[in-house]
Amino acid sequence: MLANIIAKEAENVFQEIFEKYPKNNFYGFAIYTDESATAIDIAANSLEYLSQTVSEVRNKRRQVIASFECKWYSIEWELEGGFASSFKETKSTIDSLFIENSESVAVSIVIQAMSDALNILDKKNIFSKRVQREDVVLCISAPDAERNEEIYEHSIHELNPTVVVQKFLSERDKAYGI
Repeated sequence: MLANIIAKEAENVFQEIFEKYPKNNFYGFAIYTDESATAIDIAANSLEYLSQTVSEVRNKRRQVIASFECKWYSIEWELEGGFASSFKETKSTIDSLFIENSESVAVSIVIQAMSDALNILDKKNIFSKRVQREDVVLCISAPDAERNEEIYEHSIHELNPTVVVQKFLSERDKAYGI
């Protein structure tokens, strides 16, 4: 139920973004929360912003890292946050979850619902209207949570085709010399 509510409200926000920026080629889409998972927001990134941001970095080694981070981490994206007020029904439902469940159970439910919501929207093909699905990145995150890296990497594997996961791993290894 929560996943459907998040999906409905997120779809409305993403559609608003597409309408507001008709010439941008958006490839990155995220739903994120805070450590307590009491609110939801979204992020989106365009190929144009990625190119501009990376071109501004002059140091070649730093450029590889900046390219990876700006491409893959929603906290670095063009549109990151500012849409939480569009998730009124989601917020109300999450508030009820925390009343009815322990905090750890409620947080787990919210994290899973965020992932499920992106899957719902992906099946509706809303992300691959301007960019091929093999070039679209979907993820969830909780940037201030202790488990953020685990949540994020799990979502990269769970929400994206194998080709996208392979790009992520390859670019991460190149950026950090793994």
